[in-house]
Amino acid sequence: MKEHISRSTVQSIIPPKLTDRTRRALVRNVTKCPKLTLEELRRTAAELGESVHGTTISRTLHKSVLHGRVARRKPLLKGGHKKSRLKFARSHMEDTATVWKKVLWSDETEIELFGPNAKRYVWSKPNTAHRPECTIPSVKYGGGSIMLWGCFSSAGTGKIVRIVGKMDEAKYRDILEENLLESARELRLGRRFTLSLSCFVKRTGLKCQSLDTELSKLLLALPNSPLQYPIQGVTVVPLRSSLIPGTSPWVTLKVSKGEGEAKLTLTSSSLESLNAVLATISYTSTIYHVHTADLVSFCFENHEAMFPIVIRQPQLPVMFNMGTDINSQVTITIKTFVRYNNLKVLLSSIRSFYPDMKVIIADDSFKPEKITGENIQQYFMPPAQGWFPGRNLAVSQVTTKYFLWLDDDFLFTKDTKIEKLLEVMEAHPELDVVGGSVQGNRFYFSIEYDEGEETEGGCLYRKSRGRFNALPDYPQCFLVSGVVNFFLARTDSVQKSRFDPLLQRVAHSEWFMDGLGSLMVASCGGVSIQHQHKTNTNLYNKYRKPPGNSDQIFKYQLHFFKNHLKCIKFG
Repeated sequence: MKEHISRSTVQSIIPPKLTDRTRRALVRNVTKCPKLTLEELRRTAAELGESVHGTTISRTLHKSVLHGRVARRKPLLKGGHKKSRLKFARSHMEDTATVWKKVLWSDETEIELFGPNAKRYVWSKPNTAHRPECTIPSVKYGGGSIMLWGCFSSAGTGKIVRIVGKMDEAKYRDILEENLLESARELRLGRRFTLSLSCFVKRTGLKCQSLDTELSKLLLALPNSPLQYPIQGVTVVPLRSSLIPGTSPWVTLKVSKGEGEAKLTLTSSSLESLNAVLATISYTSTIYHVHTADLVSFCFENHEAMFPIVIRQPQLPVMFNMGTDINSQVTITIKTFVRYNNLKVLLSSIRSFYPDMKVIIADDSFKPEKITGENIQQYFMPPAQGWFPGRNLAVSQVTTKYFLWLDDDFLFTKDTKIEKLLEVMEAHPELDVVGGSVQGNRFYFSIEYDEGEETEGGCLYRKSRGRFNALPDYPQCFLVSGVVNFFLARTDSVQKSRFDPLLQRVAHSEWFMDGLGSLMVASCGGVSIQHQHKTNTNLYNKYRKPPGNSDQIFKYQLHFFKNHLKCIKFG
């Protein structure tokens, strides 16, 4: 027992290898600069007159809860970066976990590290790994690295794409088209999700449409509420103050997004005074967007209501000089390919009834032939560019309010009364397209579209001779989804809904499919045009009816991908 006590006594009086002064100096230096190495700390101790091994210094720092850890690598952020990120975080503080689960983040990056790409250690305390002094900064767009685009959500990571060459708008669009929806399906985000794009969009001016807005939220009007508010919502102009009508009484007004004074509380013992103040409440959006939305919550005691604010930039009207006759209101447009004999017969028939109407011809023949005549404009394309590219060219040159589309083998008769179609369009300005009949057949159809499962796509059913209700005051006309290839169309509407240039051969109903939901279409009886006798050449038939079914397979592939379909039915 005495021997044991004696040994303990001897051990307890062994002096520490580092004095308190040196220990405090080491802790102080490591706290200021966590990236100091053991060798640098040994030199510091030696300068203070104490030469010790690195293990001794490590044990000393461990007693102060300072341990050597591998430094995290984080992007080098300037003050502006930090400010914008903080602003973003504050604007989304009230977003729920459900909202964040529906966000798909995307970014592209090229990273070059400062110094060698090896592990570096820092002295850090618990929960300090992401402090600036404990991280190694990295910068984007350095030389000698590869550039990648990727996306991720709370459910995991999506596609990663290597970018070859310089990133530009066209390449960025291709990446989104080829990888975005597939990543969203793999991550099970559903049909409606929010895409958060990188700052590349701002640098290039790339326009992207948000896949989710405040207006997609379901709003329920609760019963027995004493609140008065604009239940249909209010439309305001971006960045401009607009009065909120019909709010009363005694409210707390709060917007779900925005900066500055986003919340307003009013109390008063006088109902008249309170209502007078409420009549002057205005809403001002703080971020410019041509078409977005916000939600305003409206509270009184234990009652709460919510209504939408639609933020929309008004569009400038597009006016056309209607002139004094139909020639200043309608242009005839034609796409032709090697059938010059048919084209000349058609032009002759047009001049029999409309001698002064402008005619625009898009021509992609192999051996172009100049068509002469007054008010005829012929535009030559590279050979065999195709049907829809020619349509786009012809329509792009129209300067009148309306245009009449024709095949190059049609034939005007006394029943080809453009005035009747024009009368219907002027009486119903909501219409975009009005079709007639070809040899007495109107060839109209309806389209039914079911969005289907979010991950699999929808189903489309094109029903021949399917139609909807008749037009008021025009019983010979009724609404449809598509019409025959003889129609009068509103120029500005069609120019917003282009013809897909990938469809070069046989195509027609595909344009109405792409325009479903945006084009208002009607079919009218009493206006007809004739077909010329078929005189097609072998060269024409070669492109009009390519051998095999490759063209049909291509159109199906295009529909399934572009329109996100899983099934198509034609009836």
